[in-house]
Amino acid sequence: MVASASLIDPSVLSHIYNSVLHEADVFVRSTWRDWLSTPVPGTIFILGSLTYLPFEEAIFNSAITVLNLTIYIYFFNTWTQYTSVEVDRINKPDRSIPAGITTPAVAKRRGMVLTALWFSFAIYRPDLIIETWILVIATITLAMNNLGRHWFVKNTLCMSVMAWGFLSSPRKLMGAPLPNTSNHLIALAVWVGFVAYSQDFRDVEGDKETGSWTLPMAVGDGNARLLFAFVCMPLVT
Repeated sequence: MVASASLIDPSVLSHIYNSVLHEADVFVRSTWRDWLSTPVPGTIFILGSLTYLPFEEAIFNSAITVLNLTIYIYFFNTWTQYTSVEVDRINKPDRSIPAGITTPAVAKRRGMVLTALWFSFAIYRPDLIIETWILVIATITLAMNNLGRHWFVKNTLCMSVMAWGFLSSPRKLMGAPLPNTSNHLIALAVWVGFVAYSQDFRDVEGDKETGSWTLPMAVGDGNARLLFAFVCMPLVT
């Protein structure tokens, strides 16, 4: 006899399916701009460790590392989106809140869940506690504090320490740190702090609306571009 009563109701399956699609849509809309600047370089950064690990350990550690990178980028973008709705209406109208895909209240709840997931990595791996808190404090500064609207705090300070924290966690999660990677992390973090100024040349109207004080506003667009090029020249020579 077929126990039809034990089968899952099709409406439940449909609800689950639609919920998964909705969350995927929100995730992509929230994070796609940062894929090339965060998860991709973070993943590339760990490739050197793979040759030092047994196959099974390399697969497991890689999966945990990618999960860590994904949760953080979603956590970061959810909170910055929650606090920058007006500027997103101008510069990033495809994001989930301006596009009407979700609401600020739902984004806040999603951010709380992602915060809990992010801190869970510090419980799973206590050696990540410094990186975890650095990235949380930097996110709070950028998303919920007026200091994050100033070009020096936003780029030179926050982006530098975020780059260090974002790359230091995968290095530890992979379990096979390569020689001199600590020095490489610091060099990369300083480099990011300089090149992050390139984002100030876009979103100008939105920055004005939100009261941000970017480098082009401080010294003029032309002077800012010359200064940016001058500072970056030693980094590529």
